[in-house]
Amino acid sequence: MKKKPLAVAGGFAALIGLLFVTAPKPGVADTLKDVFVINNESSPVPIRDTENPARQPFQYAVGPTIPPGENQVCNENLTVPEGKMLVIEYVSAQIVLPLGQSVLSYRVYTDLGLGLGDGHHFVPHSVAQSGLSYFTVGQTTRLYAKSGNVRICAQRNSTTDSGVFSAGISGYLVDLP
Repeated sequence: MKKKPLAVAGGFAALIGLLFVTAPKPGVADTLKDVFVINNESSPVPIRDTENPARQPFQYAVGPTIPPGENQVCNENLTVPEGKMLVIEYVSAQIVLPLGQSVLSYRVYTDLGLGLGDGHHFVPHSVAQSGLSYFTVGQTTRLYAKSGNVRICAQRNSTTDSGVFSAGISGYLVDLP
């Protein structure tokens, strides 16, 4: 007789557990409510990123030749205007060299007011075609340069014959406080 009440209690506990697991629960959509913002005309709701100053689009391209006898080429210094900061968001380059030569480095040097640093290195990808070696770089990044210079450089493993180097950067300028 004692086993029967224990079995009934166990069955009852299992039934409660099953109801708890299968009972509907409120979902995310059920808990979200609409939000209404009431502002007057003198205090409108901002609809842009107010944490950043106005961005001024910026693009720069350079295409120097790597002359015979040289293994490195850099652009003439790109000067960031006084009172501005350049934010570089994308760098790209194509370096075309005689077949068998390779790119040792592709760097972008920025100046934060202390002179040009060691440079930021980007990895080129290569393919050989039509008797030439092609190297390309395309990289999203975030580099900063204050009023000063930006240099873009490529270095190869040889000084024989000439090579072609074309590079670009894009981003935006912001006014410094």
